[in-house]
Amino acid sequence: MSVLRLSILLSVAAILGCGESVPTKELAHKVPADWETVKADNYFRFRAPSNLQKQDVQGFDSLVGEFVSPTLTLSFDYGAYSDPLDREGFEGFWTTIDGRRARIARNEELIGVHFPDVNGGPKQPMTTKLTMIAKLNGAPPEIGETIFQTIEFGK
Repeated sequence: MSVLRLSILLSVAAILGCGESVPTKELAHKVPADWETVKADNYFRFRAPSNLQKQDVQGFDSLVGEFVSPTLTLSFDYGAYSDPLDREGFEGFWTTIDGRRARIARNEELIGVHFPDVNGGPKQPMTTKLTMIAKLNGAPPEIGETIFQTIEFGK
């Protein structure tokens, strides 16, 4: 193969493979032993501080949940139209959680994780997504990453 052909092939591969110029990072936060497991039906589960209180919320076309403490509000949207957290003001990175690609993004008030394709969601003939957001009311941003790394699907 000529150098020109190889150069063109590598350029095309780089363009096609780099739709996102967001860095990748591994999560390795220590999960406190006193955190509780929260199940979202049989679709996924995660661990979170035991002082979070479940709130009554109703989703229209997705499974939603919300948990509140004095320093943290944690919410999730599991469905076809979950917020990708990619608008102006959010900075983020890609990671892998439970074997799935996820983008963690934050702004001044919150940190969130978005899974662009988790499959098997409720009432969804389309691709299912999950977005979980931690609104920080005094809690450190690391608490969001720690919760996010505990997400497991189909449990």
